[in-house]
Amino acid sequence: MQRKWLYLGIAILAAVLTGCAGRTPRGEIAYIRAMEGYVYGFPIVITDITRQAVTATPTAGEYAAPINQFARMRGYVPWDWKTVVRVSFNSLWSFAFLDLQQEPMIVSFPDSKDVPDAFRVLNYWTDVIATGGTRTPERNSGDYLIAGPNWAGTAPPNIKKVIRSTHGMPSSLSKWPPPARRTFRRSMSSKTSSR
Repeated sequence: MQRKWLYLGIAILAAVLTGCAGRTPRGEIAYIRAMEGYVYGFPIVITDITRQAVTATPTAGEYAAPINQFARMRGYVPWDWKTVVRVSFNSLWSFAFLDLQQEPMIVSFPDSKDVPDAFRVLNYWTDVIATGGTRTPERNSGDYLIAGPNWAGTAPPNIKKVIRSTHGMPSSLSKWPPPARRTFRRSMSSKTSSR
């Protein structure tokens, strides 16, 4: 049902973009508004399609994982991998889509010591809403509480930082350039705040 509305919205947007480019002021205003709607809406559509593609699996693996679990790429990204927008070829990646609609999630980011690393939390528009890693040592390893826009609770003890998401289902990415230590990559995890 949701997919039907998505395709209908894309079809209407395409019709507006092709049919409203006339030289009348009303046509030009409609064209500009349609373009603004496209710029605002297209990243959300692509991110949701990506979420559906990479979370449609019962167990976590290299290129897909269920909601609230991390997928961990064990090697370089293959040149022909087209599930999502191209990621860099020179890094090892872990990623997860987090469901924050009911409660926040705690993401544990391990200490990488001397191996450069980075993590990012993105919203559905692919804006980076939080970042950390070896280049920001005050926000490196630790437990982070990622909360949705409507959460009004108290963070559990030992939480390094509360990250507020503008959307109920952000994604979390982390990357390590080779040679990355698999031990700390395996120790990266997520759990609900009530556990």
